[in-house]
Amino acid sequence: MIKLIASDMDGTLLDDGSNLPKEMASVLDELDANGIPFVAASGRSLLTIENKFGDLAKRICIVSDNGAIVKHKGDII
Repeated sequence: MIKLIASDMDGTLLDDGSNLPKEMASVLDELDANGIPFVAASGRSLLTIENKFGDLAKRICIVSDNGAIVKHKGDII
């Protein structure tokens, strides 16, 4: 049973042009339907990650600034 999916941003989730996969929204739909949280983790700042995800940022957990800030579905925890 998968309980959580986490991914680094640079060199993993993002392509060579620093873009999210085109199907990211549908992937999050499927994860949400199965109760599986998605975590974007990076040394990047919180604002940079939120800008990269746009409206999708409200649907995920973000671990930014090398773990210094954790935000879950819009709330810093």
